[in-house]
Amino acid sequence: MKVQERTLANKLARNVPALLCLRFAHQFMVIMPVAVPFFFSKGLSMQEIFSLQAIFAAVVLVSEVPSGYLADALGRRGVIRLGAALVALGHGLLLIVEGFPGLAVYELALGLGFSMLSGADMALLYDTELARGSSAERQRRVVSRIFSIGQVAAALSAALCSALIWVGDLSLVILVQALTGGAIVLASLPLTEAPRLTADGQPGNMPSVMQSVSILAALWHSSKLLRATFIAISCWPLLSYFAAWLIQQLWILEGIDLIYFGLLWGGLSLLVAIFGRLVPWLEDRLGPTALLAGIGLLPVVGYAGMALSDGLVTLIWAALFFAARGLISVLLGDALNRRVPGSHRATVNSMASCLFRVGVVLGGPWTGFAVDVWGMQAALIGLCVISIPVSAGLLLPLIRVLASAEASADPAGVGQRQLPRSAKEI
Repeated sequence: MKVQERTLANKLARNVPALLCLRFAHQFMVIMPVAVPFFFSKGLSMQEIFSLQAIFAAVVLVSEVPSGYLADALGRRGVIRLGAALVALGHGLLLIVEGFPGLAVYELALGLGFSMLSGADMALLYDTELARGSSAERQRRVVSRIFSIGQVAAALSAALCSALIWVGDLSLVILVQALTGGAIVLASLPLTEAPRLTADGQPGNMPSVMQSVSILAALWHSSKLLRATFIAISCWPLLSYFAAWLIQQLWILEGIDLIYFGLLWGGLSLLVAIFGRLVPWLEDRLGPTALLAGIGLLPVVGYAGMALSDGLVTLIWAALFFAARGLISVLLGDALNRRVPGSHRATVNSMASCLFRVGVVLGGPWTGFAVDVWGMQAALIGLCVISIPVSAGLLLPLIRVLASAEASADPAGVGQRQLPRSAKEI
């Protein structure tokens, strides 16, 4: 028995570096810095580009929760491997697809793969750390690391993108992107399924569909803090998402040469990684309420600055969105996952992603339409105006709950009720 335990412990010890490699390969997207110019080269308008992103979001929306449930019920490892294979297939399709219909098929394959990976990798990471008896502080640091390494991969792939354009053209970028799909599959192979533990450290049972619905309902009603965190992490990232897809079009309008797109995108991606790693330090010194208040102002200032400035000054304002992305992803991602039982963590992460995708489906095509019809400046001003009530409506309730929790010495959340520890308690 002890030999088996040691063998499992050794395998679990390899999960963290394997998951870090998986996240690195997954985020190594050499196409991202030039995605908008690439789509333009295929004859697409800005509205069609955002429509492609809406298709991707719709596919993820439909498959996200089922894939998260499968990861909870059947195991994280198998779902991650299937997702990796689908992502690799999607990247390979870039070599042969043409026009909007072909690119829509590419987005379909990529969306299915991303939905499999989303939530399952983070759930396996938490399962692994819990099974190894890691402290809450170590779990927070590991979450910060896995998030940051993804951004480092994005930065390095962006730099490679500029180098590939310097020695060749966009077709060389697409070829390298297709080849990196195989690296995602290889990174998923060493993973070991970790035992799911309940809050008291006991093995948890695999949930049925009805048990999942019941425990998710219990989680929703158990804590004001959990509920506010879930809503904020699901919807607030939309504010930075639309900005990220407009930035490349803004660079084109400013006359920046394509060879610099990768370097610029890489620098912005590094900002996401840096601010993601700073979250534990900032949270300890400023407190979560002050940190959230500052995050809420960043998109408003960013959109206003991008709309009212020109030249390289726009880079300063664009950087605010990437800093906000790093801060909010780690701060709220850790807050959510630490409060969700391991048996349902992948499902909850998938549900949070689903709400985000709804926002992309509803808002993406309209954003592209606004740019095509009214121009970039008008679209940015409109997004600035919209971001004020959206940011306040999502973060102010969370700030109020946190302030009340701090005042009542209730860090788990005001009104916290006893949560089910596993499906057996439903």
